[in-house]
Amino acid sequence: MLWQEKQKRIEELSAYRRKVSRCEKEFDRSLARIRNLMTKLRSRPEQAAKEAQQLVDDIVESLLSQDDVTLHLMGSKTEFEDLYFHCLNVSILAMMIAKAKGMDAASIKMVAMGALFHDIGKAKIPSAILRKATVLTEPESNYLKLHTKYGKDIAIAIDTLPEEVITVIEQHHELLDGTGYPNGLKGKEIDAITQIVSVANAFDNLCHHQNPAEKKIPYTALSYLYKKGKQHYNNENLNILIKYMGVYPPGTVVKLSNDMVGLVVSINSGSLLNPNVLMYDPTVPKLQAPIIALENKDLKIESVIHPERLPEEIREYLNPRARISYYFEEQAN
Repeated sequence: MLWQEKQKRIEELSAYRRKVSRCEKEFDRSLARIRNLMTKLRSRPEQAAKEAQQLVDDIVESLLSQDDVTLHLMGSKTEFEDLYFHCLNVSILAMMIAKAKGMDAASIKMVAMGALFHDIGKAKIPSAILRKATVLTEPESNYLKLHTKYGKDIAIAIDTLPEEVITVIEQHHELLDGTGYPNGLKGKEIDAITQIVSVANAFDNLCHHQNPAEKKIPYTALSYLYKKGKQHYNNENLNILIKYMGVYPPGTVVKLSNDMVGLVVSINSGSLLNPNVLMYDPTVPKLQAPIIALENKDLKIESVIHPERLPEEIREYLNPRARISYYFEEQAN
């Protein structure tokens, strides 16, 4: 009986790892497609827009083919620039919000296109500003804010880019209370699609702030948005993001009720309190680390641990990502 139990666990783990591997391949493929189209943006903008539309069609079709969405934490690849990760992350999260709102496929695609292109103006900002790891001076900060104007200028020159996408590019830093930029718009003056993208963008920016002192783990980023973001962001969109990321978003290091430590690696929208957790077990090689589905166990999460407070051997084993990226599981055909 014990042997059968062990076999069952091994099979479940293998099936889970196969799912994640499929997911990572899709994620990498999408990143490569984004890199491809972004590099074409200057020389062949119409072609870039066409490829973006194709990518969005593929992802949305996959997203709409499933009732519950499972979000997986992705491994970090170094050959892609931060901007590509950011565009894809914001697109995935914005699509998830749009789907939860019951939007139709055409509207979700518009959300995804807006998210994909929202930061194209950063191509005209000096990389010394984009990559600066300390607080920006006021002139630098003002220069960075110009990316919304530069982005709009680039986008207007692309005939096939829908008006809604151009609006997202211009408005994604506007805030409901009028304290955003470039135009200090308020409430309903901010386009509805933009309001979805700006929530996803705010979350990803908090997790990947260029200044390490400002960077937050996903768990803290969500609670920060919950406490401080209500006057800035559409509350329905904010609540959906918080709900679908779960109490313990993928990428969170947790301590369980049996005192073991683990890394949340995926979450299913049908069972938000019971994520899958990769466990630290020094008796098992790192690549075979057990992954447990909390809904099948009598375990619960007791607390969240900041990765920097982990002993080195646990941190090395669990490998909490410096860059938090998500992709959703595609239904196997």
